[in-house]
Amino acid sequence: WNDMEIAVPAFLTISLMPFTYSIADGIAWGVISYVAIKIGVGKHEEILNNRILLAIFVLMAMFYLGPGDQSTFDWILGALN
Repeated sequence: WNDMEIAVPAFLTISLMPFTYSIADGIAWGVISYVAIKIGVGKHEEILNNRILLAIFVLMAMFYLGPGDQSTFDWILGALN
């Protein structure tokens, strides 16, 4: 817990798994938050290129592929209305 750049994504991964009812979503948000935090604190050179590509792919998949013929983004916004 001394390195918050790793602790926060690990915590998000563990805590989001039961809330989203999906292990895959928990891992996805952990990868996204890891990349975002490393870029945010200016340590983007420490991130391997495949992790950046994985984070971009996961974001695209989460917001453009959803249940049925809707994107996840449309599905979330539709649920809010």
